Amino acid sequence: MSRYSDGTRNIKGKVLAGFVIILMLVLSIFVSTNWVLIDTVNISSYDLPRAFHNIKICYASDFNYNGGNKFKLYSIISKINQLRADIVILGGNYGVDYKKSLEFFKDIPNIHARLGVVAVLGENDREEKYSKYYDLKMAMTDRSINLLVNEDKTIKINDGYIKIYGIDDYVKGSPITINTNCGFKENEFVIFAGHSPKGIDDIILPSGEEAVSQFIDLAMFGGTLGGQFAFWQDIKAAFDPTKVPMYYTGWNEQSRVKILVSNGVGAQNPPFRWMIFPQVHEIVLKYN
Repeated sequence: MSRYSDGTRNIKGKVLAGFVIILMLVLSIFVSTNWVLIDTVNISSYDLPRAFHNIKICYASDFNYNGGNKFKLYSIISKINQLRADIVILGGNYGVDYKKSLEFFKDIPNIHARLGVVAVLGENDREEKYSKYYDLKMAMTDRSINLLVNEDKTIKINDGYIKIYGIDDYVKGSPITINTNCGFKENEFVIFAGHSPKGIDDIILPSGEEAVSQFIDLAMFGGTLGGQFAFWQDIKAAFDPTKVPMYYTGWNEQSRVKILVSNGVGAQNPPFRWMIFPQVHEIVLKYN
């Protein structure tokens, strides 16, 4: 056999190996983008009123709807409804921009939750910095969704209360953090919901003489797409560490606060997700 034949065979082998690697990469991207996982977690707390024992919360963020992914959108909403949650919390960035966020709430099927559906805003959900969001709020209201912008919603069962505080977006909004005079009580279960995990700094750091975290039991954020943009954030950290979130993804705990940073459910902006699976969160609260 000639050296020419051996060289040709080696080239063909390398091309085939390269093709297999590319195929596996494309396949892993497709699976990572479209295989939505259900993250189920039980949280026990003495602050939880007995009436709320076994209450189920569903959290989903970063839908990044672009108008061309309706099938995936309907599939995700179906997954949320199949969980039969008592409370659904939506974590912002419903569209890839303001117009698509409006379309999102016009196009989605109804989201069902026995005790209510609440939502916060992400940077994609405003037309420009500090812009009004009246049309978006009305679109949510038409779907029986309660938008929380620096305000809280109280859910009552018998003599027990859960309070959900929704903070405004940190990029295009005007966030007002819970303070020690907010009126929350130690025996209430308080949920802090926002889009950007930058909010973690505000609930963990002390405010005045007392730590704000003493009022918070559970905090939920999206915004990082599971650390998908961690590379760019690490570059920013080299210049200003205060610009990066404390956590990129997953469950954490600090100053007695259970903290979730979700991978989100969408992957259209940017259109790439590799080995970071989309998530819908099922959280079951238990009286300890």
